[in-house]
Amino acid sequence: MKSIRSVLAHGWVLRDFAIKKLQGSHPAHHNFHDLIRWLEHLDETEMTDLAIDGVISGLDYYHTYMEPMPVVEAILKDLGTPMPDKKMMLDAEKRKLAIHALLESWSVKETGKIAAVIMDPQAFRGRIIHFIKALWEKGYQEEWNLQERTLRQHAGAIQQQIGTPMAPGDMVLRITGMEPEEKAKQILNGSPSVTFVPCLHLGKFMAVFPVERECYVLFEPVIRTAEGQQTERPFFASARKDEEMASILEAIGDKTRLKIVMLLKNQPGLHTVQIAKALDIHQSTVSRQCGVLVKAGILEIHKDHAFKYFRLRPGWAADLSRWLMETFRNGQ
Repeated sequence: MKSIRSVLAHGWVLRDFAIKKLQGSHPAHHNFHDLIRWLEHLDETEMTDLAIDGVISGLDYYHTYMEPMPVVEAILKDLGTPMPDKKMMLDAEKRKLAIHALLESWSVKETGKIAAVIMDPQAFRGRIIHFIKALWEKGYQEEWNLQERTLRQHAGAIQQQIGTPMAPGDMVLRITGMEPEEKAKQILNGSPSVTFVPCLHLGKFMAVFPVERECYVLFEPVIRTAEGQQTERPFFASARKDEEMASILEAIGDKTRLKIVMLLKNQPGLHTVQIAKALDIHQSTVSRQCGVLVKAGILEIHKDHAFKYFRLRPGWAADLSRWLMETFRNGQ
């Protein structure tokens, strides 16, 4: 862990590297085994690039947020610059010095041994893969399997907003419910496009960062309380409500289904045989159309001994009316 934590900055550097190297549609972004396969096939040049990205990022953090440390300053003096660039880091000896400076800024012990691991592309790749596999097996696999479908739904809701005329900062506030900091606003305003990525375990934290010409916004779509409860952020709750109401409108847009709803309006509930007889349609048609109405949340199924009957779900029409009034207030 010590050999990779400092150079990968708790995973942020690897995240940026993957985004830079892989297209958004690449399966490694959302499938663990594809991620591992991608890492296993990174060649020595790519692993060196990853290490260089990590060292440059780490030293930039040191200069920006930390008090100068004599041991780090001494190494940087030997290097000949407080902030080496990528071209300089291609020189193995200079890269090794920069790695030592970074490790010292993290107060890592055995810097020589750990620097040797980072300098060795094969050993460095092996440590990364071992650590990621351990995280996956210790709990992330179970949580990902539980949350993947919901995260995809959230991503779909965001996609529907793409193209809406709105300032980047306002779009971030609308989707995440969080006001971006001034530095984040500068990044957003300077980027030609913004990609939102719903994630787990970010809590109140929102990551806004550029990769190449793209700006990425990582955030958690739910709000977790101190008691362990969680609720969707308003944007996603609203998007989910829109989907539910769209399903209702689509369901009653069919003449046969609308006739069934109107028939049940003044009935405590009817069997499929009764509905078929009253509307003069085949029983199989009734069963199929009632199934659509149940899925849309308009009808409920209740059992009476060996039979089942359908009745209107209380409140469905009120929900639709309220949504229509709120959505199209002022006739818009």
